[in-house]
Amino acid sequence: VMKNPASWTQQYDQCKNLLVENITVDSKNYWNNDGIDVVDCDSVIIRNSYFDASDDAICLKSHSDKFLCQNVEIYNNTARSSASGIKFGTYSKGGFKNIKIINNIVFDTYRSAITFAAVDGGIVENIIVDSLRALNTGNAIFLRIGERTEGKKGSMKNISISNVYVEVPATKADAGYPYEGPV
Repeated sequence: VMKNPASWTQQYDQCKNLLVENITVDSKNYWNNDGIDVVDCDSVIIRNSYFDASDDAICLKSHSDKFLCQNVEIYNNTARSSASGIKFGTYSKGGFKNIKIINNIVFDTYRSAITFAAVDGGIVENIIVDSLRALNTGNAIFLRIGERTEGKKGSMKNISISNVYVEVPATKADAGYPYEGPV
């Protein structure tokens, strides 16, 4: 069990052949606490784990335009967040390619069950989302293309989303947690 660090719980940067499985993360001690951050890594599996975070629960990032976060499988996880359950970005310089997100549950999440951001010139390409169950979340899917950094526009293509079940509440999805999203 990883519990209440001062900031991001764990960050893996430019790793290859990373396996994260059967872990429990309770990261609600500070508003910027992510559950897990995978940055510009290649060949990653995140499975059979539980993430409860004040910020993004499972977060893929790309800090360098020379690398991609690629060949990632995220499956059989449960995630709770006062931001996004599963997120690509916001840092997205190189981007994200060949990602499979299969059979995950997201609950009590303020923003989105899943977020794709391509705002720093990177790509979001060849993505499969299947069997996502989101209960009590602000919205199901958020996609954003922008030109946040150096005037480089991101791009998205070949994204497949299927078998998604979402319940969006009339009230705040993360009410009562230590660090809630804004009103």
